[in-house]
Amino acid sequence: MDIEVIVNSLFAANTYIVIDGGRAVIIDPGSSVGEQVEAINSRGLEPVAVLATHGHIDHIIGAYDICSKYDIPFYIHKLDSHLLSMDEVERIRIFIGDIDVKMPTSQEYMEEGELEIGGFSLHIIHTPGHTMGSVCIRVAESVFTGDTIFRESVGRTDFGGDLNHLIDSIHRKLFSALDSGTILYPGHGPPTTIGHEIKNNPFVGIRGIYPFRLRK
Repeated sequence: MDIEVIVNSLFAANTYIVIDGGRAVIIDPGSSVGEQVEAINSRGLEPVAVLATHGHIDHIIGAYDICSKYDIPFYIHKLDSHLLSMDEVERIRIFIGDIDVKMPTSQEYMEEGELEIGGFSLHIIHTPGHTMGSVCIRVAESVFTGDTIFRESVGRTDFGGDLNHLIDSIHRKLFSALDSGTILYPGHGPPTTIGHEIKNNPFVGIRGIYPFRLRK
């Protein structure tokens, strides 16, 4: 498996192109669609699906163009589907400016558990908190966390999220469930590992504001 990352112009959100052989899934297609298309076409890849870790605009603004160009499905958790409405787009224009936004015309819904798409075996981890429909996506030994957790930080919860859910999701579904060497690819910023975050995350690590309790 190979992973290509594109840092988008809008809020420096990360788009991940996950490649296995000649096929690819695109996770969190952000605003820099031209760079995503160039990366796909220059390697002769066959995209099979677009997946959103959550429904915030900086992670899905490229979904319409990518899905339309390659005629592939768009996946999101049902609890975030309301974020795809044009009413929501109008509400957040104060943050994104007057830029053209088109939402995917149809959605497939992800639920926690195994998901087989075009030869990819994905494991969906529902991690409510940043948004109530946030998910982390595990592909082989890598986990794409969206805005649930970053390197030494966590996602904000004041745009439709819940802090208690976020802490529980990180502690129970990530820290307690994944090996310390598991690589995390967040929605913003550089990769990290489970072990690094347990030791060093100032919010949810063992010495954090909301400390993780190591099991004896």
